[in-house]
Amino acid sequence: VTATDPAGNSAQDSVTFTIAYDTDTTPPDLTVLGVENGVTYSTPVTPTASSTDPSAEITATLNGAPYTPGTQISAEGDYTLVVTATDPAGNSTTVTIEFSISLSDTTPPPAPLNLTAVADTDAIIVTWNSVSAPDLANYMLYRATSSDGPFTLIANVPAGATTYTDPDVDVQTRYYYQVTAVDTSSNESARSNTASALIDPRVVRLWGPNRIDTAVDISSNTFSSADTVIIATSRHFADALAASGLAGSYEAPLLLTEQGRLPAATANEIRRLGARQAIIVGGPAAVGEQVAAALRSQGLTVSRHGGPTRYETAVLIAEEIEVNEQRHGRPFTKQIFVARGTFFPDALAVSPLAYSLRAPIMLTKPTSVSGSVVEYVSTGDFDSQFVAGGPDAVPYDLETQLASAGTMTTIRMGGKDRYETGALVAEYGVNQGWTEWKSIGIATGADFPDALTGGVAMGERGGVLMVTRPTSLSPVVEQRIVAHKASIFEYRLFGGTVALSENVANQIKDLIGQ
Repeated sequence: VTATDPAGNSAQDSVTFTIAYDTDTTPPDLTVLGVENGVTYSTPVTPTASSTDPSAEITATLNGAPYTPGTQISAEGDYTLVVTATDPAGNSTTVTIEFSISLSDTTPPPAPLNLTAVADTDAIIVTWNSVSAPDLANYMLYRATSSDGPFTLIANVPAGATTYTDPDVDVQTRYYYQVTAVDTSSNESARSNTASALIDPRVVRLWGPNRIDTAVDISSNTFSSADTVIIATSRHFADALAASGLAGSYEAPLLLTEQGRLPAATANEIRRLGARQAIIVGGPAAVGEQVAAALRSQGLTVSRHGGPTRYETAVLIAEEIEVNEQRHGRPFTKQIFVARGTFFPDALAVSPLAYSLRAPIMLTKPTSVSGSVVEYVSTGDFDSQFVAGGPDAVPYDLETQLASAGTMTTIRMGGKDRYETGALVAEYGVNQGWTEWKSIGIATGADFPDALTGGVAMGERGGVLMVTRPTSLSPVVEQRIVAHKASIFEYRLFGGTVALSENVANQIKDLIGQ
């Protein structure tokens, strides 16, 4: 600072000082309400933003576009909301929230109409009208054993289907059903009407005026079609005893023929089945070349598996099973069945099991085993043999010889007679899961033809075969029926009233209350 008087005299003085202002560096607070990070909303949302600093300016963007807080967001989709509060000093606070909107559909589809339930042989078929709904997802089927419930969900049925086959049922139990429709938002309709059905077990006799026609009746009531048929002589049981595993491998019926001609009934059944291939079991002495020629004239490819004896024939059949299993990419069984080749009932008892497992049946002589059988077993990869019959049928030393040849464990089922053996074999097969009680075939134990073809049929039906006396139901068979009748849907009697009297059928009906 300078001071000057009139005379021009001056004086100076100086002072140094500093001025400092306090700088505002605190960002404003920012609160965003109405949405939260990572949440999916089923209704429209309205985000809001506020700050306790009245001078702060709030701006926002939604998916990169300017957005005014307080504006409702109602469209479905994924969103990123960025909100910023800025004060006059330039301090700012930013909040980023990612959320989604998926609007909820709370309207259920209409209830299905016209629900019906119909009893089939071993299942109940439930049907209903389709529901017209653009977002239909599936149907839910409920079942109860009382019309008052409680109803339990048993199946989710795709939207494109309007029928369901319920296999998990017992005979002589009435089942009640209801169905609902469900949309893609999991809305479930009201219940349909209630429908019910009850399965009464069937007692069916399959027969013809002779053994050839009986075989045809058994086939026509078991196979709707078949690409292959197995042909055996009607006069002897030897060759066909081992054929059930082959039939199982080809899913083929067993039909019978005369030695020198193909019966018209058999030829007609082959046409009905639509078969393209016939496999003859047995040599020309059992099934003549005239029969093979007749089969070829029907356009069938014909092959034959027949050795000099029934024992060699059984080996040839076993080899063909293995070839066919490999042809279809299936593992060949490690199980074989063993039965006496001069005694038909035991081999026939295992025939449904051999069919089911697509397994060979090896036949033994009364006191020895054919060399070809021993050789086949020793070169195979078998680990178990099931011997049908007691030691009078297959002596223990033969069992041991085969077991040693093939390094196999042994299971034997043999009763005091053919009837008990058949019942024991059936029980064991079911317990092993090889077959079920749902279908029982019953044939006379006094002759072979009906059981021969019936055993293959029972394999196809997933059931068992037992033999009984011609005029009355054997006690061991009766015991199995009583023990398992809740699971048995059908009783198939093979043969006419000469083979199995009407008394046998009536005894079965009495046991099941018909």
